[in-house]
Amino acid sequence: ALLETQLARAELMALRMQLHPHFLFNTLHSVSALIESRPREAIRMIARLGEFLRLSIDGRDARMICLEEEIRFVELYFGIERVRFEDRVHLRVNLGPGTESALVPNLILQPLVENALRHGAWKHGGAARVEVVSQAVDHSVEIIVRNEQQSTPEAAKAIREGVGLANVRSRLQLLYPERFRFEYGWNS
Repeated sequence: ALLETQLARAELMALRMQLHPHFLFNTLHSVSALIESRPREAIRMIARLGEFLRLSIDGRDARMICLEEEIRFVELYFGIERVRFEDRVHLRVNLGPGTESALVPNLILQPLVENALRHGAWKHGGAARVEVVSQAVDHSVEIIVRNEQQSTPEAAKAIREGVGLANVRSRLQLLYPERFRFEYGWNS
């Protein structure tokens, strides 16, 4: 039992560490796109990336954090994207009563929000509007991440084959075997 627990912890840590290079690569790519044309924005993006990384390093040993703190990570991520895309990205958070203190896996929402942006709204141009909603359901918390745009078949394929959602599903399975529900979909 101890060996299984240690193996599960190691698996969770490996899955979580997968997200950092993926996120870091995407952010550095965004910074490089801005460095010549909008250097002030590139500097702001680097500062926000530093804050995001500091928070994630400070909490690296925490497998679970309260939803309110997880939302701070999402807001920092959105702040990074807002530097690049200015008023074309919008985030709305609606935490249901009592859910803000619910424990959730550390850095579980950022890949979902990133997918909502990258594979949904941005593919269509215009503004990207992402919403994060939580509500208490029975003795659980339901969290929904959605965008207001319709998706394309190409985006649906990227979502199915992407690292982010596979990582989220694997982490939930390790933490809550047979006691979680993870669904994703798209409008077409």
